[in-house]
Amino acid sequence: MEREDANETVRLVEGAGRKAILITGDIRENSFCRKLVEETVKAIGRLDVLANNAAFQRTYESPEDQFDGTFRTNVYATFFLTRAAMPKMKPGGVILNTCSIEAFQSSESLTAYASTKAALVSLTKSFSELAIDPIARDTR
Repeated sequence: MEREDANETVRLVEGAGRKAILITGDIRENSFCRKLVEETVKAIGRLDVLANNAAFQRTYESPEDQFDGTFRTNVYATFFLTRAAMPKMKPGGVILNTCSIEAFQSSESLTAYASTKAALVSLTKSFSELAIDPIARDTR
């Protein structure tokens, strides 16, 4: 299903007269996120927008069943991709992180997911400070 969705996205982007590239891999892995950013910049020439929209959500009787996997997809991937992208972006570049109402009003059945969305709110604030203050970015 993900491959079909990716192919449809490429079709839509190219149908709008833009260039699209399809790079497959696992965003839960830091090395792939770095590779993804590098290959994108190499193929397109620059990076203006990073949209962190991947998410894993499932209800569990025992939330620890998928806690690590949910965090790797929802938080680690955003962290890895943002860290890789920021040095490549010029002033005016945009990083979008998708969060959820679950960050503020969590459901019992979505403990892992809600926790990741709350973490993303904080992570987004932290990265925004780094983006605003390049001197702080260079010292971290």
